[in-house]
Amino acid sequence: AYFYPENTPRAFRTTELAKEFARQGHSVTVLTHKISKTHSEFEKLHNLEIRDLGTRKWKDVTLKGKGINLLVRRFIRRLSILLFEYPNIELVRMVKKALKNEKDYDLLISIAVPYPVHWGVAASMSKNHKIARTWIADCGDPYMGRENDTFKVPFYFGYVEKWFMRKTDFITVPTSGAIK
Repeated sequence: AYFYPENTPRAFRTTELAKEFARQGHSVTVLTHKISKTHSEFEKLHNLEIRDLGTRKWKDVTLKGKGINLLVRRFIRRLSILLFEYPNIELVRMVKKALKNEKDYDLLISIAVPYPVHWGVAASMSKNHKIARTWIADCGDPYMGRENDTFKVPFYFGYVEKWFMRKTDFITVPTSGAIK
């Protein structure tokens, strides 16, 4: 979901992985929200291919207004993210659709946050449709049991997390404490 020119930890990690694999001579395809001119130049410079994930249609609840209006908007936004992963849940459909016709890769690396990226990869895979010989899910921060948020993720997302993790070949986490 995040790639150059965005300036976030996930965008940086994804960008640097893609550049390094291409530098080593591997054929690299990146699936992200493509920015025509910026990414066309990047593709030529780093000898890799960027495919468009599509445009996100679901918008985040905007935080505008004052007083009670702003408070209500913040509450709705927080509940939408916490209970439904809205608007990031849209990425499940987008990733699944984008991977529908992909196959015969040696390695697929999906990078979260947001976690619906992994869910979309898992949803696109079946016994008859294996996109790559090996799938690595880079989980960044833990999803269930994360300690960097005030609220715990609702229990039902635990089922989704276990479902997608059973389909992966490898899962990477940044710290040994995240393994649990």
